[in-house]
Amino acid sequence: MSEMDYIHKYKNDIFISYTHLDNRPLPDYNKGWISYFQDILSIYLADHLGREAQIWRDIKTQGNDDISKLFFEEILKTAAFICILSPHYLESCWCSRELHEFCDKCCKKKIFINRKSRVFKVIKTYIPEDKHPRELQTLIGYKFYEIDKQTGKPHTYRPELGGEEATKFIAKVEDLAIDISKLVEMMKKNGIAIETALPDKTSPIIFLAQTTSDLNHERDKIFRELQQHGYTIFPEGELPLNIPEFQNKVDEYLNQSQISIHLIGERYGVVPEGETRSIIDLQYELATKKCMTNGFKRLVWIPQGLQVKEQRQKDFIAYLENDPNALQGAELFKTSIEEFKTNINTIIRNGKLLKKKYKIEEAPINIYIICDQRDINIVESLKEFLFNKGYEVITPLFQGEEHEIREDHKENLSMCDAIIIFCNNSNESWLRSKLRELKKIRGYPDFRPKLVKAIFIGAPVTAWKEQFRTLEASVIKNFNRFIPEFLRPFLIEIEKVRE
Repeated sequence: MSEMDYIHKYKNDIFISYTHLDNRPLPDYNKGWISYFQDILSIYLADHLGREAQIWRDIKTQGNDDISKLFFEEILKTAAFICILSPHYLESCWCSRELHEFCDKCCKKKIFINRKSRVFKVIKTYIPEDKHPRELQTLIGYKFYEIDKQTGKPHTYRPELGGEEATKFIAKVEDLAIDISKLVEMMKKNGIAIETALPDKTSPIIFLAQTTSDLNHERDKIFRELQQHGYTIFPEGELPLNIPEFQNKVDEYLNQSQISIHLIGERYGVVPEGETRSIIDLQYELATKKCMTNGFKRLVWIPQGLQVKEQRQKDFIAYLENDPNALQGAELFKTSIEEFKTNINTIIRNGKLLKKKYKIEEAPINIYIICDQRDINIVESLKEFLFNKGYEVITPLFQGEEHEIREDHKENLSMCDAIIIFCNNSNESWLRSKLRELKKIRGYPDFRPKLVKAIFIGAPVTAWKEQFRTLEASVIKNFNRFIPEFLRPFLIEIEKVRE
């Protein structure tokens, strides 16, 4: 199979559907928005696929029948379809034909692979959801714009202007590239056959409530990060604004979920016809009812220093902060978005949500012995003892590139079940640095809750070793030859938690 035919039967990885009016460069710039988009997308796709992605985009003016035939031949040879949505796109009959051709004639019933759409909706310019083409209305889009908090007007990211504009643009393109590469790899592995499997029940299913436009950027960050961890996230598109359909859909998602996340911004949000409350308020009420079910949890985030002008939103936030019923079975966070993401990760991994995914009795316990290179030979007695007891023992790498050693250490910290910091010839400064690392690991990707943490302090005897104490881990002091009995409390604690 040639690189051009990376996915069986498909010459192109991606077909970009757009209107040429959206690629007109700004004065004094030689590239248009679409050209910047493709250039950056190509770079990130190459990084994630390990090869150059085959992207097809028309760079000439469309028009005659010969070009039309060429276009639709290329569409039929394409694995994924990117639609660059804008007001110009909606007015283009040609773009409508491309979208219809891919969805109707090319995909037919094969538009979803493992619940992932082969169509990617890139929203260049704000368009109300009900104006999106029918084929795109159920898809979660990649928004390349934001609403100005002062004027309420939408603003499209312009990468050519540099600075924060380019940073936000590039971050969105990378999100898109990650999702496309996952789809392409899935199609390479499984072919194009439909798989209608339900979400993986061994992994958390999360309801990430829709929010107001001022927090769309923050919601997208959380969505992409959770998605990269392999979690299933609802809703799978925009929620309907018809109240009976809205309630049914949210209930359906909540009934499959184990946790709901609610971002509360400066606006009250859209109030559907026939209702008096916004969809933000309604989603929270339905999730509160779901909390009657054992194990269901709600996480609520209010940005630090939030300035609220609408009285209805002030009342809603006052309810969340002061009414004891509002936070029953919930946790409220007033932090930065990065701290909130860390808290989400910690709660998911430390709570009951991963019990089905990780059953410790099904595999040997991994114990990571952290030691200085000066102690690597001394630690062998301890390592051998634990191995003979049936534990998988890991020690740090000391050979290889610096970044490889650092990544291996970080991964061991995240994935091990128990930790021993072994300190013989190392000094107090080294030990304190390792203790600081233990406090940081909860925010690491793939963090696994630790059963037991211990510090093993051996010879030579020094004043600081004799006086050393900490609440971060149990302390074992063995200043003579290695005596296994000193480890007995550590091992009892592991077995106790394991039960």
